[in-house]
Amino acid sequence: WKVGTGSHTPVIHPRKFPAGSDAKPGFQAPLPTDASRGARLLHFQDMQWGAPAWKLLEKYSKKRVVDLKIGTKDAETKKPKYSARADCSYKGTARKAPKMTEAFIMKLLIIVSTMGIMRLPARKYYWSHNILVGSTFIRAIMSQNQFEQGMRCLASFDPAKLVPRGDKKLPPPVGYDKMAKTRELDDLIMQRTLSSYCPEAKLANDECSEDHTSGKNGEGACITFNKDKPLKWATRVQSFNSLDGTRVVWQTMSCPLRVKSPHGATYESTMALAGLVHGMYGEGFEIGEDSAYTSPVQLVDMHTKFKWNCYGTVSWNRHGIPQGEVDGADTSEVSATAVRGECKSWTVVVKVGTLKVPLCFQLMMDNKLVRFLSTMHKPANPSNGEGSMKPRWNKTTREYMEVFIPPVKVAYDFGKVGCDLFDQFMALIATEFKTYHI
Repeated sequence: WKVGTGSHTPVIHPRKFPAGSDAKPGFQAPLPTDASRGARLLHFQDMQWGAPAWKLLEKYSKKRVVDLKIGTKDAETKKPKYSARADCSYKGTARKAPKMTEAFIMKLLIIVSTMGIMRLPARKYYWSHNILVGSTFIRAIMSQNQFEQGMRCLASFDPAKLVPRGDKKLPPPVGYDKMAKTRELDDLIMQRTLSSYCPEAKLANDECSEDHTSGKNGEGACITFNKDKPLKWATRVQSFNSLDGTRVVWQTMSCPLRVKSPHGATYESTMALAGLVHGMYGEGFEIGEDSAYTSPVQLVDMHTKFKWNCYGTVSWNRHGIPQGEVDGADTSEVSATAVRGECKSWTVVVKVGTLKVPLCFQLMMDNKLVRFLSTMHKPANPSNGEGSMKPRWNKTTREYMEVFIPPVKVAYDFGKVGCDLFDQFMALIATEFKTYHI
């Protein structure tokens, strides 16, 4: 590593689709503009799921109807067998078994999505005829009894089949997999999603964690421990998000043990996700990521194997990060009397065979010391107009001050907007009532 100078020139790969590909950014098939609300929502879900996924749900749901003996007197139930049930039927009779066809399952998922967008205090209110509550759209699709029976029978895997979860001593995606039961459906939806939506050039690599107390209690919930958030047991999912909030590709981080891996489980997971997107949509993506994923070896491999441009915050103890005094400058701090906006940079050129990968390591003093690593940015230099000036509140003087923000931080902050948008979308459509099997 050397102190950064103006002679450092990053290698930025241009956006390039695979040979013979006719894909273009955005939806590969347009959404209908003159159809009804229900038809547009159904078309949107079908673009992501597709016929194979619907048929898979239909097969396992029909099997569950048989296994639970739905529609017979011997049907399994968690409710006590009162002489008069809530639906005014009497002991000795049973509700009809739902027809778990593709069309019926589509309607179920549309209702669940609608319930998340239009929040009401209780499930029964969606079928109310009161002018202040209720939904004509949902009532027109199916009755409440049909919906409850359908959700009871909905299944995305064969509960009678013993599914191996893999070797606990190996990291995901090849090792232990807590989501093994639903992996068949996940893979189908993943491929359909990728083929239906082509991301823009910029993506954000981040995780989303759904608190396990939010009501998701089905077999599909993966409760795991995140060392970066010790107070939160959650479903941890790594994902590539587009800057418009669209989740492009995802994978559950479900490794329960600290396993041996050449570069760590997050490295293996990131490279696996990048391989999926690269195989379909090619080179030249810009990936912004946080310190949980950024490392020199990961940035170099993304640059050489996929020709992707990566940057992000990085931890000081990553293998390959300059430590202590390097080339006459201390990498552990900016300065003892640093002001906000002060920056220092170090550069190095990594040789992989005949390829050369320029790396730039930058320190910036904001409200705390921030470390960045990038394959596509130059050393920060406020004198040549790079970066931007942003107002920051000074607690000492009780007024705003202009702080220099280097280009790598501008790009990093902009990329995180996509992750924040996706988290807001997920919070919007989350449903809190219990769904038994999804």
